[in-house]
Amino acid sequence: MVEVEYDGLLSLNRMERAVEKVRDRLLRSTAALEAAGVPYAVIGGNAVMAWVEQVDEAAVRFTQDVDIVLRREDLGRATEALARSGFVHRQSAGIDMFLDIPGAKARDAVRSSFLARKSAPNTPPRCPTLRRAFPLGRIECCRLKRSCG
Repeated sequence: MVEVEYDGLLSLNRMERAVEKVRDRLLRSTAALEAAGVPYAVIGGNAVMAWVEQVDEAAVRFTQDVDIVLRREDLGRATEALARSGFVHRQSAGIDMFLDIPGAKARDAVRSSFLARKSAPNTPPRCPTLRRAFPLGRIECCRLKRSCG
């Protein structure tokens, strides 16, 4: 058995860095889409976190990735905008994602879904319209009540 020396301060620093990486990925990707005029909404863990924070700050939990919803016809423009910010487009298992750096793992990605696309059988479409997105600072989040699956 291999013994691992635990350094609490080092662990805390790594946790903070992991949160900052996701936050940076969220801000860079949404800024790139905004600058290019590509409609989008943040969905998934970051949208949940934004909603929970408004209700109970102590209940906020972080996520390891960034999920966005786009219109399918905007994928090309989104790909170009995100590439200018250093993201690399890849498709895996039918999911379009934008890796933070070449060779990065899927967890280091901005994952995209498309409007009115079901994420799984017997589930409602995700965020049927971007007009129902709400602003969180300068980031558009998908409303969680009734408009997202």
